[in-house]
Amino acid sequence: MATQKYEWESVTLGQNPEIQKIVSAAAKASELLNTNVGLAKSGLQLAQKFLLGVLNPKIILLNAIADEIDNFVSDFRNTGFFILEVTPTGKEIIPKDADGNPIKLLLSAPAIAANYAAAAAVGQTTEFLQWTVNTLGIENYEVQGAANESYAVATGKALPLSARTENANDDVLATKDPLFGIYKFTPSQVIAQTIAAMDDKLDERRPQFSTSAEVGAVMIIVAYKDMSLNLDNLKTAINAVVSFFGGENGLFTKGFQKVGNIVGVLDDVVNGIDDTDVTLTVEQISGVLGTDDDKVATNVRNYADAFEVNDFVVGPRVKLGARAIGFVKEIKSTETPNTNQVYQKQELVITAASRIDKIAFESLGAGATLQLAHYEKAERKYVDENTGKPISGGFYNSYKLLEELSNDPTNIFDENALGEAQEAVTKVTRKEGDPFFTKVKTEDVTQTYFGKTLKKTVVGKIETPKLQKAPPPNFKAAKLEDLIGEFTGFFSAIATLTNAIRTIAGDSSTELKKFIKYLDTKIEELDDLNKRLQAILKLFTSGLGDAGVYVLTIPPTVGGNDLIKSALQNAQNRPPDDLDFAVGFLMMGGGPSMKVLNKLLNSA
Repeated sequence: MATQKYEWESVTLGQNPEIQKIVSAAAKASELLNTNVGLAKSGLQLAQKFLLGVLNPKIILLNAIADEIDNFVSDFRNTGFFILEVTPTGKEIIPKDADGNPIKLLLSAPAIAANYAAAAAVGQTTEFLQWTVNTLGIENYEVQGAANESYAVATGKALPLSARTENANDDVLATKDPLFGIYKFTPSQVIAQTIAAMDDKLDERRPQFSTSAEVGAVMIIVAYKDMSLNLDNLKTAINAVVSFFGGENGLFTKGFQKVGNIVGVLDDVVNGIDDTDVTLTVEQISGVLGTDDDKVATNVRNYADAFEVNDFVVGPRVKLGARAIGFVKEIKSTETPNTNQVYQKQELVITAASRIDKIAFESLGAGATLQLAHYEKAERKYVDENTGKPISGGFYNSYKLLEELSNDPTNIFDENALGEAQEAVTKVTRKEGDPFFTKVKTEDVTQTYFGKTLKKTVVGKIETPKLQKAPPPNFKAAKLEDLIGEFTGFFSAIATLTNAIRTIAGDSSTELKKFIKYLDTKIEELDDLNKRLQAILKLFTSGLGDAGVYVLTIPPTVGGNDLIKSALQNAQNRPPDDLDFAVGFLMMGGGPSMKVLNKLLNSA
């Protein structure tokens, strides 16, 4: 067990030689069937002549193809496995083994060195060296480097403590995407969760193979970086996994289906299919000069002003340090409710930055402050706690209150440079298909009062919003026939195909005539059958796509559960943790079961 080396690969199912062999055979048969269906549609007599004149020399080949396909199918029916899917819900805690210790994954010295170089390249050397002290116990890494060939690193939260805005000191493992508000795992966290699940005594369905048992496993991880750029790719990959392994009713795709639904909703939002507009009534609106500490005269501090189209605004508090954001899409009405000409009342249509922001405006808005603010597109930058890998990218919509903006020039070497407050981004819009806001214009939000430079803004109070009508992992047992939903139809289709092929292969014109009649009466069924065959063949040929899909194959070997856990902990070239949205699943079984499954999923 200790000497066996395992390695992650980025492959497609289409690279599988077993699949390639059967695809080749089935494609030939399907092509022949497709040809005959087409000919039958244009004329039965022509089809008969074709069958008599062309197919007779290929009778032996057709029979061989039929036999090959049937042999393939028989190997995969009624084969049992243990199935685990790992998709983040926000309820998962830091994974631990049976003794209550954190799960540790192996990190090689070359990987650490590569992360050091990457951190230096993006200006995060200090953060990386602090990580080597805290995590690896190396005091002077920049001088002495790694003393060991590898290090076992406990897997926990990815964000360092200084970068956490919520759940800072608890045991919750997943983090929330700052742009979309959904929970995320890194590949290391997915693997650690998988190992911990195998030791979960509360899970009665978990595999419990002794060290003397022959076992094998296949683990697949789908992972992407920066969802704002890869939302479509992520959606495609997850949907492909769900489709291949059972569809909506698959036995182990429920979690994947939920993730796929969430990603689909996010994709709809990003592409403008599902809008995030909310209508608010805002009262007591006025311009405001300075803060309470600036001691501005009351009759000067509050002055007549109101919100305008494209104004970037912040509203109710969503969580600690964050408020709902959006921009004014439409002004339905503006009125002065009393004799005081300073304060206005408006009915506004706000385009929220996300569904989370929309929900906050709708559910938490009543009584909250709405105010003009400065928009900025912020970027995450930190060193991953589990690997020391510098993480950058992952942009999100952010803001500063106008009173927080600096008056100092943004470029001290440019005498004409302005400060943030002199070019505040107060008006934005959003282009279709873009999750980020786009700057419309900047403005100077400063005003001099008795020789002091103060900031001015627009503030109002939200009345009751007009609500729109609302339109951790456990194992389970399954058979491959149930597991791969498409196979149920595929097996039935193949059986029909092979029987039809053998009918064609009958060495008599009588049988051919019978088949022509069969085509005549069952043409629609055959056409549908062929479409199903072509779909599954395309899936086999295309696979899941090699971008963002990683596979670890553990061939049947004596060692039981301990072997699988060790392989997962020590496998080389695991997916990098800058791919911070990862989902995965494990298929595990005894030696005979896994030998069958490896035929299907192994690339070599």
